[in-house]
Amino acid sequence: MHDCLAGNNEIPDRPEKRVDWGIFLDLILATWIRRFTDNDALANGVAKKWKTVVDAAFQKGEYDPDAYISVFYEIMKPRYGTVKRTKELLRIDYYYPISILAGEIDESIEKAYFDYVMGSRTAYYYGFVGALAQLPGNFCSKEASRYLSAIELYCEYQNRYCKDKLRFVVDWLNDNRNANGKWDMGAAVKDGTCFPLSDSWRTAELREHDCTYRIEKITRSLISSVDDTNSCQSQ
Repeated sequence: MHDCLAGNNEIPDRPEKRVDWGIFLDLILATWIRRFTDNDALANGVAKKWKTVVDAAFQKGEYDPDAYISVFYEIMKPRYGTVKRTKELLRIDYYYPISILAGEIDESIEKAYFDYVMGSRTAYYYGFVGALAQLPGNFCSKEASRYLSAIELYCEYQNRYCKDKLRFVVDWLNDNRNANGKWDMGAAVKDGTCFPLSDSWRTAELREHDCTYRIEKITRSLISSVDDTNSCQSQ
């Protein structure tokens, strides 16, 4: 991935037509590189560019689309002209910007950005689309698993404000414990991506173990900035 980002190698995918492929590809590669290491200068440079754009977009405490477009053009230098810019520019309410900006932006900007994306009805997290304030209707479903994937992305934001805003997710998860005090999202949740974690789900016990492992990891992250009393109650 580093070689691709450095331009020393090519990826097999064809360029996508509705975005500036060079900017999008750099964002994809940098995001995944930073999941393995925070010492890659090229990947960190891409993150700094996005930080500059988002800092400008939320400088006033809420999203300013004009500031976003202006600084995006200044920093990213996309090929597309201004006529189509609102259609062709990359959005900031989807997986890659959300991921690469975790721990990168200042606290005040992080709060405004977090609120904006959390409320976006078109936010995209690879599988789940919509505002995270709306809980899935069925806990035992692929929709709920995809929802948890989006929440896992937000677990990377260590700002207490962000974690407190997600406390309702912890409450929802606790409400869906089974009689054993664990979690089982059912056989339908198996998608070959997030589940199973075990080699197989030949028994319900293995499925319960996998679901519990994943959800406990989420709840631990979301309550890590809350006082010990609340933490004990949630566990």
